[in-house]
Amino acid sequence: MCARRATDASWPARGAATRLTLVGALTVAIAAPGLRAQEPPLAAVVARTRAYVAEYQRQLSGIVAEESYVQSFTYRQTFAGKVWVEPSTGRVLMTELIAEGPDIRGVVDVSYELEPKSGLLVPIAMRERYENRDGGTVIEGHATYRGFRRFEVRVDEKIDRVKP
Repeated sequence: MCARRATDASWPARGAATRLTLVGALTVAIAAPGLRAQEPPLAAVVARTRAYVAEYQRQLSGIVAEESYVQSFTYRQTFAGKVWVEPSTGRVLMTELIAEGPDIRGVVDVSYELEPKSGLLVPIAMRERYENRDGGTVIEGHATYRGFRRFEVRVDEKIDRVKP
C-alpha cells in the first residue's frame, strides 16, 4: 500500500518499491528472530530512490522546493533459511535467511556464541548480501556485536488505602 501525493507523476515504478521492501523485510526478520516462518515480518520502509537523492541534493543547494517525496508501505514477504542447532541442548548456533523477489535476492547470516557473564547465546556477527538482478548491484554488510550488558528493571509499589 502506498501513500503519496496524488499530483506526483514522477514517482518510481513499483519494481523499485518491491526491491526496497524486500531489503526491509530481511532486516526486520533478522532483528526479530522469534518470528515463525508462517508469520513473515511486516516492514515499514521509507523509499530512498533517485527522487530522494535529488531532494537531498536540492536541500544542500539551498533551493526551496514545493514538494518532498516520501513513500511508506507494508509488504508481506515469504522467505526460507537454515538454522544450525546444537543437538544435545537445542541451542541455535547460526541462522541463514534467504529471501528472493523477481529482481532481488538477499541472504543474511547470523552467528551466535555463549556470553560468559549471562550464560546466554547472543548474536556475535551478522553478514548480509543483497543482489539486484536488474543492474547487477551488490550490497554487502558485516556487523559484529560485543559488550553485552544485562538489562534490569526494579519496581517498588506502595498502594495507600483511600480514606472515605
